[in-house]
Amino acid sequence: MKAFIIGKGGVGKSTISVGLALAIKDKNPLLVSLDPAHNISDILSGANKINIEVKEPDFEKELSSYLKNLTETMKKEAFRYLTVFNMENLLDTLRYSPGTEEHMLLEVIKKNIDHENVIFDTPPTGLFMKVLGLLRSNIIWLQKLIELRKEIINRKGIKKDAILDILKTKFSEYTELEQKIQNDAVFIGVSTPEPLSLRETERIIGFLKTEGYALPFIIVNRTKISGPIFKNLKHVFIPSYIGTPFEIAEKASIIIKKNLKEWVTF
Repeated sequence: MKAFIIGKGGVGKSTISVGLALAIKDKNPLLVSLDPAHNISDILSGANKINIEVKEPDFEKELSSYLKNLTETMKKEAFRYLTVFNMENLLDTLRYSPGTEEHMLLEVIKKNIDHENVIFDTPPTGLFMKVLGLLRSNIIWLQKLIELRKEIINRKGIKKDAILDILKTKFSEYTELEQKIQNDAVFIGVSTPEPLSLRETERIIGFLKTEGYALPFIIVNRTKISGPIFKNLKHVFIPSYIGTPFEIAEKASIIIKKNLKEWVTF
């Protein structure tokens, strides 16, 4: 199982992520935090030793590593004329450029998507929808850039072109990642019964359907409601619990485990 837990900030995504991991703890799950808030460690701090592997990437290090690999590739393989001074300026520019954080998160997903049972605790909806949108737009742009580069190569009679190789490699990586997410992963929407949360969940549902991602069910968290809210979707209702964050996650895991076989095929 590969699952992305998505929803508005504050609806309990991290708690549900831990609850899902507890529900399948006999299957050696990997729990990956894509949210810089890193609430998973706080939730699990109240637990005895459990068989759940957790990765909470240091996003500053991940970002630095991503930028370093990107600029070194550009310098060595394609833009050999860049000086050290130019590279330092480029690093500073890229660090604060739109899309850099989303690209870094795609790299974290790519590193962990092949784990047999992986659960991604995602950042709030706005950022994560940008991450998924960027994945699709990268594929479209790279395809166009490859076509343009081939035209340039043919006109100049170039036999070997490093830039084309880079474009093809990135196109292959992003295409493979999108296929894995579309074919092997599920998205689990988490909402609370508040109007703002429900409206944002409607946006999530529409976006995922448009992009071809699987959304088998919605979890309505901290609720007394027991009737369906969204059409043509299965609902799971988790009431408000009192206790430590881990105790609440444990109680949620009981409800999740009862219904899990209906939602996801292992």
